[in-house]
Amino acid sequence: MTQIANFQASCIPQTIYQHIVTLAIFHDMNLAIRYAGDTLMVDQGIVHCCGPTRTTLTPENLAQVYGVDCRALSVDAGAFTAIYPVSVIANEVGSQY
Repeated sequence: MTQIANFQASCIPQTIYQHIVTLAIFHDMNLAIRYAGDTLMVDQGIVHCCGPTRTTLTPENLAQVYGVDCRALSVDAGAFTAIYPVSVIANEVGSQY
């Protein structure tokens, strides 16, 4: 992680402890799944799904929105989940990606 990302990640637990709502935009799914309690996934300006991060950042939703086949792996004896891209899903006729 970059120095800025480290700083941002270190702020999140502090805001949770102080009961401060934090709005963050993550492009790194692994940071989002580790630090975000709830996630809003948007596909071309339309809400695709919203709710607890562990139920929204799934391989199925990532495939539908981004066209990437991913695997979710348990890390640190189940303390965290890591998302790994495996391949790009072939662009089908009429597909949005």
